[in-house]
Amino acid sequence: MTQDLLSSHIKQAEKRCVELEPAVSEFNSLQQYLNILVDAGLAGSDDVTAAPAQRTSEKEKAAPVKAKAVAAKPAASGSKKRGRPAGSGKRDKQVVRAVSANPGLSVSEIAAKLKMKPNYLYHVTDSLQKKQLISKLDGKLFPTTS
Repeated sequence: MTQDLLSSHIKQAEKRCVELEPAVSEFNSLQQYLNILVDAGLAGSDDVTAAPAQRTSEKEKAAPVKAKAVAAKPAASGSKKRGRPAGSGKRDKQVVRAVSANPGLSVSEIAAKLKMKPNYLYHVTDSLQKKQLISKLDGKLFPTTS
């Protein structure tokens, strides 16, 4: 009886995997296409003015919008937002290239090669692992095979 239940669950899971496989494949293809478009847009022009979409929490979405009185602040020198635009993916691409060229290095070793701070690189590698572009095994980074 237990064997029949297990066999039934295995068949259901296999059937669902077969159903979902085209969607996963489409998602991966679309993600690659999106990366190509972003690369082309960023590499082709220094005048990319589109700001990335701002993320809002569910709590912020539900809260009513209130008008705020804002006092004008004097512009301080260097008041521009520092760093690269969020989501431009430059660091992601650098890390993927470095991991592909040097599989098996640690985050600290890759950070030294890229002249980055390791604590920042940990955030980058986490996002790359979620995107399944790299994998980590025993603290070492490896490119994923697609």
